[in-house]
Amino acid sequence: MKGHGKKRCVGSLLLVVTLFLCGCNAGNKLADGQTKTESSVTEETYFDFLDETNLAWEDNALDDLRAVINLPLPQGKATDGERSVGRGIQLRENGCICCMTHRYDNSAKNWTEIHEISKDGNEISHAFEPDREKGFGFYDKIGIVSGGEGYVTYGGSLEQQSNGGSGGGQSGFVDYVFYDLDKDFQEVRAVQVERELRGNLSDLMKDAEGNYHVCCYQNGLPAYVVISSDGKIIFREIKDGILSLCAYGGGRVAVCEKKHVLNTYDRRFYEADLKKGETRELAVSRDETVRTKMTDPRKTVSAATPVDEYRLIWSSADGLCLYDAREGETRILYEWSRHGFANGAIDLAVGADGSVGAICDIDGVRNYLLLEATGEKKEIPAITFAVAPKNLLRYQKAVTYFNKRYPGYGVIIRDDWDETSLLTQLGVGDGPVLVDTDLTGFEELEKLWQPLDGFLEWTHLADELLPAVLEFGKIGDVTYGISVGYDIHTMLVFDPELNDWDYEGWLSALEERKGAAFTYGWLNNQADERKDFFEILENGLDNAYYLNSETGETIFGTKEFERVVRLAEKAKKCPAWDDGKALLQGKVVCEIQYLYGLWQVLGLRRRTESDGVSIIGYPGKDGGRNLLVAKSPVCLRSTATDEEKKIAYTFLKVLLSDQEATDRALPLRWSEVDGIFENYGEAIEDSKVVGTYNPNEMPELEEGDREFFLELLANSMPKKSFPMALKRMFNEEIDNYLNGEIDGKVLAEHLKNRTWLYLEEQK
Repeated sequence: MKGHGKKRCVGSLLLVVTLFLCGCNAGNKLADGQTKTESSVTEETYFDFLDETNLAWEDNALDDLRAVINLPLPQGKATDGERSVGRGIQLRENGCICCMTHRYDNSAKNWTEIHEISKDGNEISHAFEPDREKGFGFYDKIGIVSGGEGYVTYGGSLEQQSNGGSGGGQSGFVDYVFYDLDKDFQEVRAVQVERELRGNLSDLMKDAEGNYHVCCYQNGLPAYVVISSDGKIIFREIKDGILSLCAYGGGRVAVCEKKHVLNTYDRRFYEADLKKGETRELAVSRDETVRTKMTDPRKTVSAATPVDEYRLIWSSADGLCLYDAREGETRILYEWSRHGFANGAIDLAVGADGSVGAICDIDGVRNYLLLEATGEKKEIPAITFAVAPKNLLRYQKAVTYFNKRYPGYGVIIRDDWDETSLLTQLGVGDGPVLVDTDLTGFEELEKLWQPLDGFLEWTHLADELLPAVLEFGKIGDVTYGISVGYDIHTMLVFDPELNDWDYEGWLSALEERKGAAFTYGWLNNQADERKDFFEILENGLDNAYYLNSETGETIFGTKEFERVVRLAEKAKKCPAWDDGKALLQGKVVCEIQYLYGLWQVLGLRRRTESDGVSIIGYPGKDGGRNLLVAKSPVCLRSTATDEEKKIAYTFLKVLLSDQEATDRALPLRWSEVDGIFENYGEAIEDSKVVGTYNPNEMPELEEGDREFFLELLANSMPKKSFPMALKRMFNEEIDNYLNGEIDGKVLAEHLKNRTWLYLEEQK
């Protein structure tokens, strides 16, 4: 790698540190020290952005439902000598209560606060002093009355019980007393329960017939129990999973049995048949579509509740969905990201009027949402952002963040585009306003994109962004795209004779040295890596070993390409990495490392100091450099209207300026460099506190780490991909060769002819 050897290190390092310390002026230098072109912003240039003066959140009317209440619930943090604060959240059909139990070392000081949010959005707090005669249960669990008003809670005497013959014991209540409360939490009646009810109650609810439904543990096993209005146990069934209760059907109660399956939970819903003495699974719960949805680990269901026998509402990351088993139809009622919510609901309740109560986790705080029918849907100024399916999660957070920050506008993200129809739309000046060029290609479609240099300079992002980041989106000297992330790819050697190489030097090193071509820093087993071998010699039209894009000359059919094909065999049996031993023991000529985060950068530095390995970088026409491999640039359609551009520019500004809108492991802007190191240090300290710190995974910060990282960036260049059509052609022919369908001579002939044809078409 240029500048990594001891003689050249100091000069490069001083250059980078100087650039960094100069703040905004550092952005006026490119990675190789060249100055930028003159500003494209003139006195007449003006960029309009959305108004940030009024950011009060009000839900839009894009979906069938809209939120009429969105309020945070108390955090439940202990203060003023409190030992702890227990918190229980209970959704009503049209409201929410949060039961806060304040506990002290002296239990006589304990007290309970109930924070209530009504259907009208009124917030009321009720405080209760301990009542020793009624036990402790009142302060831990309050249940609702399905289809009605009021609440139910319990008390009793506490004693140690045997635990089903397991040899241990558990604390539980005996002589349970259930208390009916009115809507103001005042006691209405008390019911003594049969002594056969044992174990702490995990959930409690009352139905319209006056029966009490509880989830508890009987002899250490989860049980669902129904108690009559006069305290008699009239139903009991042992289940196999995590149990909770659901109010549904205007006064009925169902029990949800939740079992862990892969990365999600399988939920089944049952109702007690008191005449038969058994539970009956609801029809919607047995439905094949529901069964598939509940167990899909790719789009985890975070909450679900029945509406009636045949309808179920569930929440996933996509949105709030209603499924009708009779019709076999699913309808999205509320798409979370369109309303500024990053995650789905963690609890749901359905009202008799069709409203939906939801508990959502918003920035680490539990919020209560009440969703009601929208009525007349009202469109808002919005643009569409087309992304490749594999990149959806990369941009979803930023889209959600934007929609939350600018509720009167919208960015609609879609990943269901057909490539041919998308290119057709863009070609006639229509289609999505923002495009993830992983879908379409980038450089070959220059005429479709809006130049962004003026926007970057107007927002001062041209000075704030790292120079190499700006290079990702350039076609020639003009910026047409924005990339929101990158990885650093590099090569390591363990050979004092190797301190730099161009393409010829790399190929010569492979000829002169024993061992396989390379291994990867994560390769666990021997692998055929010939396809990557061929790709190492690509790196864009202007810096490829295979061709000269200006003259159209290629090496296909020459001795040079025969040499490439022959040396590719050294990558047919790349050995396992083996904690870096493959390189140290001479089993490979070089080792490839992909650096996704700061911990890997620091681990690499420690290896250069302890093992004596050197960073040489990927070969290129002018020597070895690390490659900055960018996420595909996002482009703005040049034919967008002024209003569409206004929304798009604001979104791009958020995407690049607000780090919380994305999950960036490596910095895009100069101002993020220090922050990433600070966050890394805090993460180490946090892991030490909880006892999970592993120095092998997260090396301690040392003096010079930041300078090492900046030097790594300074000795890097953006990796340029072949245009999409040419890249596909290369992949197709090389795959045919690797699969044994053609030999090396035919491969050379095909590549020569098809590359010539491509270059001719571009003239």
